[in-house]
Amino acid sequence: MSILSSIQKNYKKANNVINQISILFLVIGFGYIILTSINRNKTENPQITDNQVFLCETSSENQGKLNKDNLVTNTSISLINVENDIFKTDLVKNQVPYLLNPQFDNLNSISKCTSDNQMMLVYVDGNSVNVYPQSILNYHLVVNDTINSKPILITYSPLSEHFEVYSRKFKDKELIFGVSGLLYKNNDLIFDTESESLWSQFNGKALVGNYVGGILEKLPYMLLSYKQIIAKYPNARVMTYKTGYQRNYSIDPFLDYKTNDTTIGTIKNLNSEIKKKDIVIGFVYQNQVYAVPKNIALNTNLFTIDSNIQFKILPIDGAFQITETHSKVKINEYTTAYAFVWFDFFPQTKLIKS
Repeated sequence: MSILSSIQKNYKKANNVINQISILFLVIGFGYIILTSINRNKTENPQITDNQVFLCETSSENQGKLNKDNLVTNTSISLINVENDIFKTDLVKNQVPYLLNPQFDNLNSISKCTSDNQMMLVYVDGNSVNVYPQSILNYHLVVNDTINSKPILITYSPLSEHFEVYSRKFKDKELIFGVSGLLYKNNDLIFDTESESLWSQFNGKALVGNYVGGILEKLPYMLLSYKQIIAKYPNARVMTYKTGYQRNYSIDPFLDYKTNDTTIGTIKNLNSEIKKKDIVIGFVYQNQVYAVPKNIALNTNLFTIDSNIQFKILPIDGAFQITETHSKVKINEYTTAYAFVWFDFFPQTKLIKS
């Protein structure tokens, strides 16, 4: 049996285990041995032991409440070839449960189960700062929230290593989103619970269903460590682990996936100049698509394309500031993701390494 076949076969099996309240250690989505993932996590975090329970308070009132019937997406309306372009995992809709109206508390409330270097997504609206631990997003992928009366959507696709925040307002409606269990270009397709149209987590576009052609408004966010957030935003509110689902959120279920070359869905476009799971910063300037390896951008500020184009990329407070130095034009919209995902979406990308 091929690695990919094994992954597909075990994708649903592993996720069924997620819904068992008593489980402490689990791996979702992949055909790896659970013990391997646990041991790898113990290596990364020696404080984790076989008998350790999750130290922050959790809750279980949402277990089993989400509808797992087949999607009723109107597939006759589509921007893509539904049969050929969508990768169908063994997951059904809502098997990875989305979150709605999460609970928040002060930063100190999660200190006993959080390390200083744990990454979190930070969304700022005026004087309000909401923080979403990646350890929660690993297990739910989608959080439907509201801040200052603004409906927002926090999303994460671990298969793409891609975060995005969107407005949930569309055509004067406030939509709620869930996880479909389907992939497009190795990126999760999310769905709105009203029409069950399929939207790309990568860019917020409705690809299949009644809302085809719709685009969710992107909102700015930062990725910071717990320690950085405490220093910069001491009064921030953090989403608590009382999600309504029992999980050991100290375990990263995607750790094996992050550390090898295995992928889930089909890849149509690759760039041999870069490793598949190197993270890139992708952006568009003058109709040309560019990508810079993130690890290089963190150590090098200037990237010269030719005598007329030079980019300055500065990491600032969990985000990147990109400027074309000759024209002084600031490039406000960029995307970070695994290289193989970025090049599948944008095969004509010019890779910049220096």
